[in-house]
Amino acid sequence: MRWRDGRLWLHSGEGHFGYVDMDKGAFVPAAFCPGYLRRLAFMREIAVVGMSLPRDNKTFSGLKLDEELAERKMTPRTGLYFIDTRNGSIVHSMNFEGILTELYDVCVRPGIRQPAAIGPASEDIRRTVKVADFEG
Repeated sequence: MRWRDGRLWLHSGEGHFGYVDMDKGAFVPAAFCPGYLRRLAFMREIAVVGMSLPRDNKTFSGLKLDEELAERKMTPRTGLYFIDTRNGSIVHSMNFEGILTELYDVCVRPGIRQPAAIGPASEDIRRTVKVADFEG
């Protein structure tokens, strides 16, 4: 949930991303996202929405999302949707497959064009991270 440009943007429990019309006290869907919606960030007018696969347990079974997916003949996805908040169109998407089934956060880093992570077992970590000797 994020406050942006005078609107409270959020995810519904049904796979919809949208905002709250404060005058009517109602949720206004902007786009459908085929996954369990988690986290939200913005790049100007583009919302970056993270999606996870529904968990296979009692807590996450029988959700309205399952009905929406079946009705639309879609399968759930793990990934990111980039949604134009001006018209609700999906301008880009990234789907992740394999062992990655859940996203826990979404972060937009302005000015970063090629983000990278340095693994703890990589050669790069020795050249870029310095840990001071412990003197106890």
